[in-house]
Amino acid sequence: MIEYVSKHYDKILACLLEHVQITVIAVAVSFMIALPFGILISKYKRLSGAVNGVCNLIFSIPTLAMLVILLPFTGLGDMTAIVTLVLYNQYVLIKNIAEGFDEINPAIHEIGLGMGYSKVQFFFSVEWPLALPMIINGIKLAAIGTVTMGTLGATIGAGGLGELILMGLVMRHWNKVIVGSVLCAVFAFMLSAILQALEDRARKRAQGIG
Repeated sequence: MIEYVSKHYDKILACLLEHVQITVIAVAVSFMIALPFGILISKYKRLSGAVNGVCNLIFSIPTLAMLVILLPFTGLGDMTAIVTLVLYNQYVLIKNIAEGFDEINPAIHEIGLGMGYSKVQFFFSVEWPLALPMIINGIKLAAIGTVTMGTLGATIGAGGLGELILMGLVMRHWNKVIVGSVLCAVFAFMLSAILQALEDRARKRAQGIG
């Protein structure tokens, strides 16, 4: 194991950086798409059934099947993997964003309006800080899911740590499998720890503690 890492650290590092890049892009794009939808269904409940229905339908499709479906449109490589991850992430992100705003006590809205806040001022000064802990929780879940599902991107040439795992399985080179799996787990754990710390900090601020 140590010998393999010492001889191929450049390849291992390249795969890790590819995985980080795919994860960051997928989660960032996912959040930008999910945020308006999450806010929308929290304000207009009649839309939640349609939006959640579409998200549930997408989430029910197996990852490999989704990759195959998208291949004719996005081709081999990173784009197909990223689009697939973005589609799957909508399920958890939209749900958490909507719940974050739904948990705000309606009385707070009345108090804010009574104090002369405009809707925009009230959103950024009151609603956003209160909903932020749940939103970060959604980002955390999406990030962890992206790291793990991202390994399947190697099946369509997206690279990343999945390439080490896939090639190791094909060649029965178990050092590759172990290194790829361990790095994937460590990366997911680090992301989880960082986002959990941000979530805890946001929750303390929302409660007026921090």
